[in-house]
Amino acid sequence: MNMPKKTFKKVITIILAAMMLFIFLAIPANAIDPGYIYVGSRDETEGALWWKKTYTYKVYEDPNWARAFYPNKSICSPYYHQQGGADFTLSYTQSGTISAQVAVDFSRSLGLSAGSTAISIMVQVAQTFSTATGMSWAASGGVAASINSIAPTGYYLMVPARNFRRYETDKMLKGTTNVISSEYSYGIVRNTYLLVIYDTSNAGASNYHVYG
Repeated sequence: MNMPKKTFKKVITIILAAMMLFIFLAIPANAIDPGYIYVGSRDETEGALWWKKTYTYKVYEDPNWARAFYPNKSICSPYYHQQGGADFTLSYTQSGTISAQVAVDFSRSLGLSAGSTAISIMVQVAQTFSTATGMSWAASGGVAASINSIAPTGYYLMVPARNFRRYETDKMLKGTTNVISSEYSYGIVRNTYLLVIYDTSNAGASNYHVYG
């Protein structure tokens, strides 16, 4: 499945309340996304006997990164803060878990349908995480984050998040330059971590911004 000519900006965040699918326009197989950087290649032999062929997979990386975060996995209920009010803290008042995801499932949870071979090669060549780590937390009441009084007005949450980059993997017959297929996938570039976000309109409106 070919995807669009689009490069993430570093400040882009992708909000997942559960699972959000993205629709992209198709591009010709030979077109490498502008701004992408070549990171390496790997040869793979496929088939058997007379049908055995060796293919070269070339991997290209979007140098910018994006972030996925999960408001439905918050460690606390939304806390309303008025800018200029008192400092406040977010505490572990809700227990929860976010499960680990292998690279294929992580990419597909964000709406991409790259094959497992292309994603496996991307992980090896680009040296990204093969699994998005999981995380669990208890409702201990302990302080998770301290927020300054000058923070923008809004509803504040602390949620798990994952950083990633987008990759293009081109397949061609070894020794040739004609691209047989191009597939996009997301490479995980950091373990799951907790992130403070806030909604300027109302709790649960999914109009979130990253604090700090």
